[in-house]
Amino acid sequence: QLLENSFNTNGLECSILDILIDYFRATFKELELSDIIEYLGLENLNWLEGKPRDGWSQHDYFNGIHLYSCGREDVGIELSGVGCRTLESVNGLSFDWLALFRWVVDLGDHANVSRLDVAGDEKDGILDFSTMVKHTRLGKYISKARKRIWIDGDEREIMWGASSSSTRLRIYDKALERGVDGHWIRAEFQFRDEAADSFIANYLSFGDIGLTYGGVLLNYLRYTTKAPNPEKSHNYDALNTAKWWDKFVGTSQKIHNVTVGGLPYNLQSLEDFISTQCASSIRAFIEVSSVDRLLDIVKHTPYSSKQKQLLNSLGVVVDA
Repeated sequence: QLLENSFNTNGLECSILDILIDYFRATFKELELSDIIEYLGLENLNWLEGKPRDGWSQHDYFNGIHLYSCGREDVGIELSGVGCRTLESVNGLSFDWLALFRWVVDLGDHANVSRLDVAGDEKDGILDFSTMVKHTRLGKYISKARKRIWIDGDEREIMWGASSSSTRLRIYDKALERGVDGHWIRAEFQFRDEAADSFIANYLSFGDIGLTYGGVLLNYLRYTTKAPNPEKSHNYDALNTAKWWDKFVGTSQKIHNVTVGGLPYNLQSLEDFISTQCASSIRAFIEVSSVDRLLDIVKHTPYSSKQKQLLNSLGVVVDA
């Protein structure tokens, strides 16, 4: 069923929220692995051989992207969070997640998405982790999850839903996890099987990741100004939503597309790009020409903005 729109931000100003696809796992029947590689633009990667898994005898991987084949009637692909960013990076930060989901749905019974993680990153101070823990502890919420666990110490996270459930929500301090300064709270859904299908169907229907993410979030968890009375469960809808949660959910409505951030751009990622994307072309050119000719060509090529930022951060003076 499609989500019912029940957003109400009460006129609150909403800042920008990053919504990312952070995990994707699917299997395909009657398709060659080469078809999937070509569709995803992964032809030029230097694949490494991994261990057999889940009945597949062939396992190839590269920087969070895993491909499985042979030994079963289907083939599989698995993208970790890093794998999702790698996929975006090798496609020039223009990868279309909505098109991928539409392709998967069009394949019908020949494709099955067994897991999909969708994360919302809040970096503007809308959510206060201690406040969320307090509301959780005092029962000031309405949630479809029967189980919740919270940790507020060296790690800071609130987990909604059992590990075996088809929908699970993890809200955690991403800045603390990464060891970086600043405010960064992530609210990440983990969908399995039918729940993943449902999210994708709603996303394709709305064509808007913000409405889809926000609708699922509000339907799954709503922090309220006071704890509900179990004896008056029919009045749950009348409970006021906490303003900060209203603002957070309202923020997501303003997002039309999945944020395609790709991998962090630094010296290592630059080296990785050269080694995986153009090293063979450079080698072939040097074989038939010379290093001096290569340097003569590249010395007149302008830097991109992110390349300038990288060089400046490394203390290299860039000529105008």
